Amino acid sequence: MKTFSKLLLSLVALALAARAEVNDGEGLVAQIATNRGTIAVILEYEKAPKTVANFITLAEGTRTRIDPTTGKLTRQPLYNGQTFYSVVNEFNFPPLPSTIYALTGSGSTDSNGEPGFTIPDEFDPSLRHTGYALSMATVANFTGQFFGSEINRGPNSGGSQIMITGNSTHTRFDDINAVFGRIADAASRAVVDALIFGGAGTTTITNVTIQRTGQPAIDFDEHAQGLPTVGLPQGQFRIESGATYFDHDEPLERGSILSFSRSGDLSTWSPEVNRHISSALAPEASTQLDSIGADKAFYNLFLARNPGGLSPANLANRTLVISTSGSNVITYTFAFDATGLGGTANYSVDGSDGTITSVTYVPDGYGAAFEITTSNIPTPLRARLGFDTEDETQIIGRHFLEGFNDPFWSPIGRGVATLTK
Repeated sequence: MKTFSKLLLSLVALALAARAEVNDGEGLVAQIATNRGTIAVILEYEKAPKTVANFITLAEGTRTRIDPTTGKLTRQPLYNGQTFYSVVNEFNFPPLPSTIYALTGSGSTDSNGEPGFTIPDEFDPSLRHTGYALSMATVANFTGQFFGSEINRGPNSGGSQIMITGNSTHTRFDDINAVFGRIADAASRAVVDALIFGGAGTTTITNVTIQRTGQPAIDFDEHAQGLPTVGLPQGQFRIESGATYFDHDEPLERGSILSFSRSGDLSTWSPEVNRHISSALAPEASTQLDSIGADKAFYNLFLARNPGGLSPANLANRTLVISTSGSNVITYTFAFDATGLGGTANYSVDGSDGTITSVTYVPDGYGAAFEITTSNIPTPLRARLGFDTEDETQIIGRHFLEGFNDPFWSPIGRGVATLTK
């Protein structure tokens, strides 16, 4: 009887110790239930409030998103039913690092899918990709070691996809993928290990529940963190002077993107047009959709609001400077003309000047996709630009730059990007 009592006390002590390890002074825990068991993740809501709030609202279905499989608005909890579509389990012997992580949360069955918005990066020096961490995953593709596997799409490009790391340190992801949670207890780590060993497509999330302990965690309001939103615009259509307008109930502020397309028969739709409101524009009370060329028209409209978004609508009369970091710094300077589609280019490697022959610039709230060819730079370039801060003369941010070496895009580097106002 004494032996049984001692065993019972030992089990209770272990359970209490594991519970204490999970809480570890924190009060916000995500219980990620899978077909292999439950992973308890301590959410770092004080150090990464936007990232944590983004995860919670998507997990609980309290914020509208776009379903990538249907293209429709939904509030279904995003992570329920999601499979870890990619699992990397390359184990090396010390001192060589192992590569152990798993990815999920696209909203679809593979890596293609996002919620219809991106969020700004949040980096804290105390949050690193040490063993058993939860971070945003913005990995673009997996093309193998020789062509740059683990390519991150770039700054401020996180949406809904998440990464769970196993028992290994991944310093190459630090300050690239934003860490916002850690897995502390042994039982949860064992589930992560099983997930990693199981490989891709074998582990599915069945449910995510959020537990709050203590007043600070209870007081944390995920809906008060200035997150981007996506939904239907509020207002009414107006026809005037041969054109169709949409009058907004609340003027569109800086960082808003109104997307719309048109159909005459509900089967064939015109290409989508994005109306991006930037600092160069005043708040927009009414948006002209198009000129009327038919007896009837149907419109499909989405509105994304990105609080604090700094991305300009175009590059007209601006100068973009992209510099890579490290010992071998390369600087690209592009001075755009009044159209934003032409101008001049300087390449620091040989000091040459040339002309811009083509450019594509697609802004979102906190960054932009950028692609350019010139007469003097040897290869076409593309970059993900992330805009973080501004001063009186310029917008300051970061970039992830690639060059095209037929048939692949290969990484050139990361670093600082500045854009004149």
